[in-house]
Parts: sequence; C-alpha cells; structure tokens
Amino acid sequence: MPDQNSQNKTVKSLFWITAVVLFVRLISLGFNPMFDSTESRYAEMGRLMYETGNWITPFYGYGVPFWGKPPLSFWATAASFHVFGVNDFAAHLPHFLFLLGTMALLYFFVKRYMDRTTAALSVAILATMTTFLYLMGGIMTDPALTFCVTLSIIGFFNAMSDDTRKKLWGYMFFAGLGLALLAKGPMVFPIVGAPVFFFVLFKNRWRDAFTRLPVIGGTLLMLGIALPWYLAAERATPGFLEYFIVGEHYLRFVMPKWSGDLYGNGHGGAPGQMVWFWLLSMMPWTLWIAIKMFWKRFRDAVFSREFIKNDFMFFILLNIAATILFFSLSTNVVMTYALTILAPSAAIIAWLINRTEKPSFNLAPFKIFAGLNVIAFAGLIIVGIAYPKWSLDFGRTDKILIETYAKERADENTPIYYFLRLRTWSSRYYSANAIGEFFALDELLTAAAGQPEFFVIMHRSAAPREYDFPGLKKTVLAAGRKHTLLKLETVKD
Repeated sequence: MPDQNSQNKTVKSLFWITAVVLFVRLISLGFNPMFDSTESRYAEMGRLMYETGNWITPFYGYGVPFWGKPPLSFWATAASFHVFGVNDFAAHLPHFLFLLGTMALLYFFVKRYMDRTTAALSVAILATMTTFLYLMGGIMTDPALTFCVTLSIIGFFNAMSDDTRKKLWGYMFFAGLGLALLAKGPMVFPIVGAPVFFFVLFKNRWRDAFTRLPVIGGTLLMLGIALPWYLAAERATPGFLEYFIVGEHYLRFVMPKWSGDLYGNGHGGAPGQMVWFWLLSMMPWTLWIAIKMFWKRFRDAVFSREFIKNDFMFFILLNIAATILFFSLSTNVVMTYALTILAPSAAIIAWLINRTEKPSFNLAPFKIFAGLNVIAFAGLIIVGIAYPKWSLDFGRTDKILIETYAKERADENTPIYYFLRLRTWSSRYYSANAIGEFFALDELLTAAAGQPEFFVIMHRSAAPREYDFPGLKKTVLAAGRKHTLLKLETVKD
C-alpha cells in the first residue's frame, strides 16, 4: 500500500508539472510573432484560405496555387481564424492542439500496455522536450502529421493485440493514414509502413495482419478521407498531382538541389544527419541519458532484451529506427522531421526510468527541465509585453513595422511598399497581403503618384536613412536589424 500511495503521488506530481508547462506554453502563443519565413508563410496561406473561402487550393499568393503541401494544417489555421479572428494566438492554437492530442494518445497507449506511472512519465518527458514544446504552436505541417502518425501506429498495434475491438482499432489505423495523406502526403507510407512491416516480419504475424486489420474496408476508408481532396485539387489546378507526387515525394528526396522546386531550394546536408536531429530534438533529455549511462543499472536497462521480447517495446523501437533510417537516406531533411518520433522516444525514456528507479522516482530532472522551459516561455511573454520590438531588432519578423504603419497612416488606403527587396512573408501576413514591392525608383514613384503620403520598407543594406527620394520628405519611423520603415510625404511648394 505504501508503494501504491507513493506512485499515486508521483503520477499526481507529474501531471502538475505537465499542466504548468502546457499552460505557460498556451499563454505564450499570443506573444510569439510570425517569424520569417516558414511560420509567416504558412500563416499567410491559412489567412488567404480564410479570406477567399477556397478550401480546396491553398494559395501562395492571390491566384497562385501552392502545390507543396496538402491542406490539413491550412484548414486548421483558417478554421481557427473563423472562430478567433486573425491574430497570432489563433494562428498558433490548432498546432498546439494537434500535439496536445498526440500527448493524450501517448498517455492512454502507454497506460494500456505498461502502467499509469509510465504513462505519466511519458507525457511529462514529452512536455519537457524543448523542441516538442516549441513546436506546440509551430505553424507548419509537422504537428498535424505527428498526430495522424501517432493515431495510425496506435490503431495498428491495438488491432494486433486486442481481441475484442480489433476491427475498430484497424479502422483507426487506416483513418490515421487517410488524415496523414491530408497532412503531409504519401511520405506517411514509409513512416508508418516500415515499422508495421518489420514488426509483422520479425514477429511472424502475417496471418494476424490480414485477419485483424480490415484491409479492404480500411483501405476504402483511407481513400474516402483523402482521395476526394486530391482529385478536387487536381481538377482545380491541373498539374498538381504530378508536381506533388513525383516532385515533392521523389525528386526532392533524391535531389537536394532539385531544379523543378517551385518554392525554394533543398535544405542540403550530410547523409545520416537525421540521427543528430533526433538527438538534438530530445534535449534536454539527451543530456540526461548521457549522464545516466555512467550507471550500470541504467546501461543494463538500455541494452535489455526486453526491447526485443516485449512486443510493445519492440514496436515503439521500430517506429524510431525506421523513421531515422528512412530520412537518413536523404540529405534534404530538416530537424522538424524528428517530431513524429518524439512521442515513442519519450515512452522509451519513461520505461527506462520506471525500470531503474521504481518504486522511488527522482522527480528532480522533471522539475528542472520543466522550470527551464517555463522560464523560457514565460520570458517570451514578459519580453513581448515589455519590449515588443525585440523580434524586429533580431531581424526575425516585420510585425512591428506593419503595426507602426497601421498607426501612422492617414487612412486604410494609404499604400505601403517593399522597395529594392522581395516582400517578406511576415509583411504579407501582417498587412493582409496589402503590401506591394518595387525594384526601381521611377516605378515606385509612379505607383504612389497623387498620394500625399506613403510608406516604404527597405533593407538596411540599401542605406534607407541616406537613400534619396527626390521631392519627398522622408521620416524614419522604425528600424530593426534588417529592415527600416520610412514615411514619405509630398513636399508642398
């Protein structure tokens, strides 16, 4: 009984730690401006979907279709704008909820096959991984994909293990695949399919795979969820399927400098860098594991045959290994690709803690890591209130420039332009795509002719304070590390 009371106390403490971290992160969503370029680009595409009412084709700009990603993340952002209005909190919230849902799935999954303590350890570890916590609100496609992948792999394993509701779990597996096709695309098949295949292969459960999973009905469900949008998208903008399927899912994977890329260049890098991305994304727990490896009891647990003998642990390990191996085959990867395996990684770490510390758990690492993350995100809130210009001074976003323009302009029709540089995505998002761009002075002056005043954003490399605008009074309104906002007024004779 004392042990049970001790474990109940541990679980309660872990829930409180998790709740505090998540609460601070939730509040911080409204103080995290749209950084250039990924977040502001995807936020703007969600805003365009909200503004135009076109839920089929994500737009890269007015009349310019975006073929690089499916729409689930943009749907979520646009829906949030409908409910809460267009603001930073609303833009970040759906992606917070995707990963909150991932945490809930992880808790009940681990609890089902381990115990309540290990489940609580898992979500507390996940909530204190800084990368995971930062991406709880990151406006990109990875949070939605992570939720869908987690839903699918849990559905598969439960179908293979539960005799009473195997068909229901099987449909959950295929539903997760269908949603993942709307979140990121066909790349979900190797991410989910590889661990499923190797689990069935090594455990010799081919018969179970075909009798427990509703292969025909599940496939129809998957296609029923995803296929209508793919067909509608191709019909709306012909050429989408060829670019998305062949280009984004083959050429981008094998060619870091793929010449047909419509949205920038490949990321490049070294083969196998996915291992480092995974280790970095688990910080600070990676450092904790490295320190714990000096203890023999912990090393014995790490190299335990339990990872092979226990179906649950083996399947979790396969999910991590398969994703790392798949992305290691390409150099065109980014750190956020590790997001889908942070939940299974947290479960592995939780099992190691339960194996080596039970019945008396050391909660000091949880409190320290939670405290550091709370300080970081509470600091974001405090700085956002006391010094909102920080993001401009760091050159991360044009939010303050657009807000200053909105305060200083004579009326809503007063124009603003980017001059000598392409518009940033943050300037598009915060101006509701009302900002123009010019690369020649005569074109700028012609466009602004007849306006008593207009505004210009220039890069500091163009020396905006010294740049001469003939016949115009120039006032510097705001300046940051990269960009400066100028107010230009016609000089009266």
